[in-house]
Amino acid sequence: MSIPYVNSPDQLNNYLKSSEAVVVYFTAVWCGPCQAIAPVVEQLYSNFTNVEILKVDLDSNKILASQKQITAVPTFIFYHKNNEVNRVQGANIKSISDGIAKLSELAPNGKRRGASDSSNLAERELDPTIVKYVPKGFQTLNESVFFADFESLNTIPYRPEGDIKNAIRSKPDVSSGGTAIVSDADEQLLLHIPLTNIGKVYSILIKSKKPATDGEVEVDEVQKPTKVKVWNNRTSILGFEDTDGTTTQHEEELSEESWDENGWYEVKFKYVRFQKVSSIDLFFEGEDDEKHTLIDKIVLIGVDGESKNQGKLEKLED
Repeated sequence: MSIPYVNSPDQLNNYLKSSEAVVVYFTAVWCGPCQAIAPVVEQLYSNFTNVEILKVDLDSNKILASQKQITAVPTFIFYHKNNEVNRVQGANIKSISDGIAKLSELAPNGKRRGASDSSNLAERELDPTIVKYVPKGFQTLNESVFFADFESLNTIPYRPEGDIKNAIRSKPDVSSGGTAIVSDADEQLLLHIPLTNIGKVYSILIKSKKPATDGEVEVDEVQKPTKVKVWNNRTSILGFEDTDGTTTQHEEELSEESWDENGWYEVKFKYVRFQKVSSIDLFFEGEDDEKHTLIDKIVLIGVDGESKNQGKLEKLED
């Protein structure tokens, strides 16, 4: 079982109140030492079953990082009975291992949350409009996107102050720019979405709902996508000239009647083709080549796997 992520201060507080021994591990997808030490932390998680270990993604949880005064990653905070008892900054394997061992001794009868409780909590953290699309045993994978290698073509944020990555982020900063993106020069757009872990992808959810006001383009000039093509395990983004000649793992015409009342469209994959996925490339096209294709949000559904970057742990020991 992989280490769970927490995505809000309330979720972390629930863990701290219900678990006697907790380690909170602040990490980031762009942090090399974080990715290198990941298998060591996973092994410690397997060995010390009376200690709860939780991951917090720095970029997606800036408020939580600020509350805990995180100045660098990786940072490990050790809690016993909801009180901080230790803190380790950096990928120091001995300090981290010793800290978890001592915490385990403080809580010999400590218990983690049950799998069903964690699943229920994760479900409550989801946007309620997509819960029905996440089967039992599956999760959203947007927390595992490696944004340092994210790429897009012919894509702009719908709001001028927006950020294209907000359409993919699990917890985007939407205070001003929102999450919507549109194709720029014509009706086509391309996205390359790399993952930090090799996982299984069950489906993608696409949200496209006509905005209330004009953005970078006029409301009357936007349209829903009517076609999607999907490739996996590419190391970089395709060019538009290659989208017709390169074999896809999935392509689908998006029928008008299949969009739900909240603006979501579920694209289910043949699961056997998406068992070991390190990246997803998405091509979207609208029907009218004189309009801009609008995407409000993209959610990946599947099972998170092992880190792609296992690192050189002997160097970390030194």
